[in-house]
Amino acid sequence: MRLEPLPDGRGSVRGIGAATIGYHAPLPPAPSGVADYAAALLSELRKHAAVVVAPRRCDIALYHLGNNALHAEIYRRALET
Repeated sequence: MRLEPLPDGRGSVRGIGAATIGYHAPLPPAPSGVADYAAALLSELRKHAAVVVAPRRCDIALYHLGNNALHAEIYRRALET
């Protein structure tokens, strides 16, 4: 997928072609501040692209984690990529 800037002056981009973003992050109800932030970010990302939570395969993988034992599985997945 190729990204092109939009003429909105805010640095927005538009994807050209179909790409799937794999989003790997703890999400509520996980007791983590990262989970709360990740849910808000996921909502915004979905306004701009096709985003799937924790897929086995995707075009672009985005890993969002913090320094918390609850995030260990996401860390392991990132290392396997």
